[in-house]
Amino acid sequence: MLDKLRPKNISANGGFSLIEVISVLSIISILVSITYPSLRRYFIQIERDSYLAKLNSFLEQIKRETRRYGISCDLKTIEIINFKSEVNSISNDIKPFQLDCYGSDEIINNLRFEVPKITKNIFQFVSGDLTFTPKGQVYVNNKRNFGNSYVVVVGLKEQSNGFNDSLRCLLVNPPIGVIDNGIYITKYKTQYDYGVSRYNSFLVDRFCSKK
Repeated sequence: MLDKLRPKNISANGGFSLIEVISVLSIISILVSITYPSLRRYFIQIERDSYLAKLNSFLEQIKRETRRYGISCDLKTIEIINFKSEVNSISNDIKPFQLDCYGSDEIINNLRFEVPKITKNIFQFVSGDLTFTPKGQVYVNNKRNFGNSYVVVVGLKEQSNGFNDSLRCLLVNPPIGVIDNGIYITKYKTQYDYGVSRYNSFLVDRFCSKK
């Protein structure tokens, strides 16, 4: 008699029925599918911001050490289309800049310049090259004359769940090398492949709105 009065969706031992377990798993699956793109976007944004912070510190270090030790350095961009070459096949990040310094070999060998690495989830465009002098000055050699400042813009790669985003930018202003960070006014689509690290001769310094 008691068995007839017990609700059909509750098992005899007081546990969950198969239908209840399937329902819960279905709800969890839906929630994961909704939140995963947002979480992935959030973590890629952290990668981008971390890279820009390291690049900022790296440039400040070059300015400081060239002035301190009376040496000069040239910073050039390494153009990287993708990570699929044999050299980079087992790496999730790579150095997108080449730094060459001139002066006392002993001093230069003792310096620890750590070029920041760019990851597979972000890309950068750079306006030109930089020269750091022993007097603490910075000279900019842009590919085109669309401004006096050195411009780096960094964006996200999100091909599976693409969206419109704003590029983040970094400016180095000659001759004393003041560094500004901001948001570039041009929008882009994250699902497109922009390569990894490339020169872009059409970057304009006034398009970088300071934060």
